[in-house]
Amino acid sequence: MVKVLHIVSVIVVILIVVVGVVFLFGDEVLQMRDSEKPLESDSNPESVEEVSGIDGEDSEEVIADVDEVGGVGGSSADGEDSEDVAKGTNCKMQQIQYSLKNFKNSVECTNVGADGCIKLVVNCSVEVYNLDRDAEGIFEIRYSLVDSNDEELDFELVQKNVRFDVPEIFSAEFIRSDMSGVDEDLTCPFTMETIPTKEVCS
Repeated sequence: MVKVLHIVSVIVVILIVVVGVVFLFGDEVLQMRDSEKPLESDSNPESVEEVSGIDGEDSEEVIADVDEVGGVGGSSADGEDSEDVAKGTNCKMQQIQYSLKNFKNSVECTNVGADGCIKLVVNCSVEVYNLDRDAEGIFEIRYSLVDSNDEELDFELVQKNVRFDVPEIFSAEFIRSDMSGVDEDLTCPFTMETIPTKEVCS
């Protein structure tokens, strides 16, 4: 009977010690086991695949956003916009409006010889008016000195910048001299070589 009580008391003491240890160190043991679980899950290939899968989705979303943003300023939206612009508007370069006034052609003999005029001066001029309020530019006129047989004896190019409502006089002077006599029936017709242009969209 004494042995039985002794054994029971020893068991009770052991139980008390075990319960005390669990009570004192149980939280630390549980924390250590909890901290070990993520390490195990990190080492688990399946958990790694899940993490990479999440990262993959995020990266795909970012790329999609970049594509959408790029689309707005890039191929898709720009392509549609440019097509709409091309279809909705027709832009072309067009000559600006202008007018020519007060054309003059004067022939003056400055030296006379035995056989007639041996030196003459031909002056030609025209006023160029720019009628476009929104544009200006270089006009170029080509004057030709033509004799009575419609043959070109000489030419001169005249360039000037013409602004709106500020006319410019384009003039040329030709001097002809010949001791045997010069043709006094000379003219100086002109052609417009260069006319400024501007972009016009409809």
